[in-house]
Parts: sequence; C-alpha cells; structure tokens
Amino acid sequence: MKRKKTYNLRELRLAAGLTMQQLAEQTGINIASVQAIETGRGKNYSVIAKHTLADFFHVPARRLFPEIQTEIDLLMGKSRQVQMFIPREDVRKG
Repeated sequence: MKRKKTYNLRELRLAAGLTMQQLAEQTGINIASVQAIETGRGKNYSVIAKHTLADFFHVPARRLFPEIQTEIDLLMGKSRQVQMFIPREDVRKG
C-alpha cells in the first residue's frame, strides 16, 4: 500500500525562509498559536487557522494536520478499531 506524503509545518516554514513571526504576520495567525501548532501542542486549535496555514503553503490540510482527517472520519461516522488489552483474570471474573 502506497503511503501518502505528509508535511511538517516547521519544515515548510524553514524551506520558505520564514521565521515564526513572519509566518504569523503573513497569515494573520497569532504567533503563540503558530508556535503551539508547530510544536504539536495545538492539536485542538482552530481548524480555520490550520486550513489557513495549509493554504499558505499550498498543501492539503489533511496531510499537514492528520488530526483533521480523524475529525472528518468521526463526523462521517467512520468507526476506528481500538485494540484493548484486558487481563485474562478480569475476563474470567466478568
């Protein structure tokens, strides 16, 4: 199965020769938000901000921010399998 290319915000920013401050100014997104999103602490940040950043770098938002695809899957009703490990002794009790 062929894996789809994913992007990294920091790599895109550095390749464009931009500082976080310049990226914030050019996109209109607060620098603190840019920093949080870039360092991975911004998973729950605005989808609009994430799309703005993806549009700025001309990349699909789903490839720049994989959590967006997860949210879309949930909204579309696609279930995800979760592997759960239960100790055998708990299974026998229940």
